[in-house]
Amino acid sequence: MEPDRLTEDELAERSGTSRERIRQLADLGILQADDRGRFTRQDVMRARVVTDLHAMGIETEALATALASGHLTLGYLESAGRRHPRSDRTFAEVAKRDRHTVHHARAHLRGVRAAPPRTGRTRS
Repeated sequence: MEPDRLTEDELAERSGTSRERIRQLADLGILQADDRGRFTRQDVMRARVVTDLHAMGIETEALATALASGHLTLGYLESAGRRHPRSDRTFAEVAKRDRHTVHHARAHLRGVRAAPPRTGRTRS
């Protein structure tokens, strides 16, 4: 199983909707499965947003038409599902291994514009 790919059932469960709803969104072109019928993690947010918009009275078919014509984009959702690689090492462990201080590790994160670890968290 690919960790970044989801089956219809997995996508339905994670997005809080049904398998039938996922199929409808795929049939309308809102979601696109790969050759093996799997979806991306970003599709979880996409399915949630489209379902929420439908609950607010915006027809799913109208959304599909607007997306297909280019008058609407959900591209901003692409970054919502991204997860940065995780490590089982703490900043202190990495700093010791690389002969740097924790201060240097944090400065590096600022330099690459990564979010620093939350206060109180010891794992990166």
